[in-house]
Amino acid sequence: MSKISVIIPVYNTVKYLKKCLDSVINQTINDIEIICVNDGSMDGSLEILNEYEQKDSRIKVISQENKGLAAARNTGLKYVTAPYVYFLDSDDYIESTLFEYAINIFNNFEIDYFCFGSKAFCEDKCIQSLDGIDNYISIKRDGLFNLNFDIGFNTNIHVWNKIFKTSVIKQNNIKFIEGLLYEDIYFMWYFFFVSNKAYFDNEIYHHYRLRPTSIMEVATSNKSFDSGISHMYNWYNLMLSLYSNEFLFLNNYGNLQYLLESYSNRTKEMVPVEDKYKVELLKIDYLNKLNSLKEEILIKQNYTLIEKIFSIKNSADKKHKTICIFGIKFNIKRKK
Repeated sequence: MSKISVIIPVYNTVKYLKKCLDSVINQTINDIEIICVNDGSMDGSLEILNEYEQKDSRIKVISQENKGLAAARNTGLKYVTAPYVYFLDSDDYIESTLFEYAINIFNNFEIDYFCFGSKAFCEDKCIQSLDGIDNYISIKRDGLFNLNFDIGFNTNIHVWNKIFKTSVIKQNNIKFIEGLLYEDIYFMWYFFFVSNKAYFDNEIYHHYRLRPTSIMEVATSNKSFDSGISHMYNWYNLMLSLYSNEFLFLNNYGNLQYLLESYSNRTKEMVPVEDKYKVELLKIDYLNKLNSLKEEILIKQNYTLIEKIFSIKNSADKKHKTICIFGIKFNIKRKK
């Protein structure tokens, strides 16, 4: 059985794909599975994937029509068999010792994910400054940590510098929200809220390529309401997912408030000036929804508590009433 599953979504990255694949197949451990999802590429990327699949039995190529990065990653998750999973973008590459080191970390520590250093580099002229990106994606702690909100908030939310325990993903049915930009927001925060411990290492094991035509570069340079608002939509889906678990929701109610404020501020930076008021209106609407869901849970819990203390119910044969007071039950025959 493979130790690590690597999911590589591929869409029109023929220029960089071989370097990416070579960095994976040349890892210092062999027991890995490599799941390449061709997301409707039209530039020769599929031919390269087929070539590598023919020469390396660890590579599995799945093709689908173009649905976006989130959908491609979700497709890859369906084929994962290893206990740990890693998401690598097809224009980036990794150090050859990453997986061997990661397995040592997982074998020696009871953790839910392993987070490691990344360094950005430019293919050509960068829209964003390398200093700003490197400062954002750098890992500012080292070692084993019990997770808390401060750690999560002060660590970048990208998935390509983290290796995850597969069982946490599958047990909680964590997926990427399709059709949105910044899809790591939902996935990473959901995974974080159901995790307990993580290991951090500030050494560089991942190399992040900045290129003018990448999704993030285009979104950063061309402000639009539709792309910028994806921050908020990811938050909304996160809130709804946590609501399905009352304990998780109430335990992270304050954290959700804080994240909403943070992502609304970020969204205002990403949209045209004339659309900033729309972001504020959406934030108010989402905050009202958050508070409404909290009230629903509290009312439900209070009703359940009262019912445990005192309740009257008809028996199955409808001939008696069952009265429960502090857990003690009495059966009283019903009058005709």
